[in-house]
Amino acid sequence: MNRVLVIDPDRAATRALGLACLERDLGVVIAENVLIENSFVGPFTSVASGCRIASSVLEHCVLLENARIENIDRLEDSLIGKNSAVIKSDNTHHAYRLMLGDDSEVAL
Repeated sequence: MNRVLVIDPDRAATRALGLACLERDLGVVIAENVLIENSFVGPFTSVASGCRIASSVLEHCVLLENARIENIDRLEDSLIGKNSAVIKSDNTHHAYRLMLGDDSEVAL
């Protein structure tokens, strides 16, 4: 079924099911109630409780509570805030749509 569901991170050793893989030996921290499907997470990535990662690759990232990452080819060196979503759209319109808080920076 190509998905990893981490409910108890203390008992979740490195797991690989199909395309889902966690690199826990390389500084990956996964909180409780995280759903990871068809994705690669690591190294040096922290994922807070309630996050969902689907069909994506993450490295050197921090995801705060309830963040959602979907269909992202590669996300690295990033901080994703609480209840935020990073989703690759299938829309043919090729423009950036940004909503930034104070003192933010985006590199495109």
